[in-house]
Amino acid sequence: MKVGQRQKLFLKAIAQQGNSDFVFSGGVTDQRVREGLEKKGLLKVVRQSPGYYPIYELTEAGKVYCKLHGWEAE
Repeated sequence: MKVGQRQKLFLKAIAQQGNSDFVFSGGVTDQRVREGLEKKGLLKVVRQSPGYYPIYELTEAGKVYCKLHGWEAE
């Protein structure tokens, strides 16, 4: 599976934080990053509030991917 550099940074941050409920830049580019990771099965939406970005967490496949790359997954 091919994962881009921005996607890797996002996965690493989620692995360290536990979910995506942290401050990040947002915007169209980051939305594409998140949606791409979700399509690859590495992320899943935990909750979605109207007017806010969805909160993601790692799927089991995402946890395995992060573990293989040496990132701490909670």
